[in-house]
Amino acid sequence: MNVEQTTARLTDTSDTHISDSWLRLSRILWSTCLLLGVGLFVGGLPTYFASLHQVISSVNLNDLGAQLTPQDVKALHAVSLSLDVYACPQIHPLVGGGLGRLLGMGNLLSRLT
Repeated sequence: MNVEQTTARLTDTSDTHISDSWLRLSRILWSTCLLLGVGLFVGGLPTYFASLHQVISSVNLNDLGAQLTPQDVKALHAVSLSLDVYACPQIHPLVGGGLGRLLGMGNLLSRLT
């Protein structure tokens, strides 16, 4: 068998079929993974939102990069802003990115048909 025949066999996918039982099983597993991922993402948002309201005492403890120091809180209060005004814009990109991933996974699920 030469290289051209091998390449032709590898690129010919017209005989690729998934039986109905395997297709049903793959849809169920993919849907389960999708729902678990969405559930963990949505379930983690309140925890992250609450962590943004905690004031840390030292910059060394600031692992997330988004928590505020006492000086940051004073600066917010100096311009009459609350911690909610700070925390909400931190959450919005996460929600937008999560929805994009959700739509992408749903698109992949629909292509399994």
